[in-house]
Amino acid sequence: RRAVLVICENIASLEKIAATIRQKFQSNRNCNIYTYDRAYRKFEKSELNPGDIIIATNIAGRGTDLTIDKLLEANGGLHVILSYIPGNLRVQQQVFGRTARGGKRGTGVYIVYDLRKLMLVPDITIDFLLQERDDKEKERLQDIVSKSFPKIKYTRKIFRYDELDFNANFLELQLNSLQNYWALWLNEMDEKLTQVYLTRSESILEEFSKFKQEISRNLSSNRFGLVIEPGELVKLSQLFMDHKKYKEAQDC
Repeated sequence: RRAVLVICENIASLEKIAATIRQKFQSNRNCNIYTYDRAYRKFEKSELNPGDIIIATNIAGRGTDLTIDKLLEANGGLHVILSYIPGNLRVQQQVFGRTARGGKRGTGVYIVYDLRKLMLVPDITIDFLLQERDDKEKERLQDIVSKSFPKIKYTRKIFRYDELDFNANFLELQLNSLQNYWALWLNEMDEKLTQVYLTRSESILEEFSKFKQEISRNLSSNRFGLVIEPGELVKLSQLFMDHKKYKEAQDC
């Protein structure tokens, strides 16, 4: 009498669930089973009818607009089964929201397999799993605030120290090359920057001071400043040509 949408976490679980459902309903001619495992695959039906069973991953089914016929609406509408605990509340609401699109009738339920239940752990309920999910999501967000934000803030702080003096004629090219040096230095310092919330910031400032001194030495000892990349040297050569410095242009 109803149509069922089974939402799976991934393709592997979809294939297992689909195989089991097909085996159970293979002799029932009133059931039509469809699988939808790729977002780019077009859904086979434009309208759902009583007896339809759709098995889909959340990603594949996200952009699919499921409509129901009048008989299915009269019988109670679409029944959504969520076979896993989504990573956050937004996905959960998105999935169960399919039952009420356009004000249509519908129902939803969790049917989740958890190995701990087989170990006779009494507290493994849907409410427990949802609370467990919420706690993990809270920890993840707190981790971002306590670790990732300090890294971003400190990287910006260090960048403000960058006050190297460039010749005005070379400024744009020197800055392009400096950005490459800067990116390489940040990559080398990534682990220390990530751990800045645990370690002394002075050690990073010391490393930056060495970096700054190295840049200054390169500027004073290299006639082309920081420019060493072939593409940037071509641009520098053109700059010399524009200022009629043909000898320097040739040396580039």
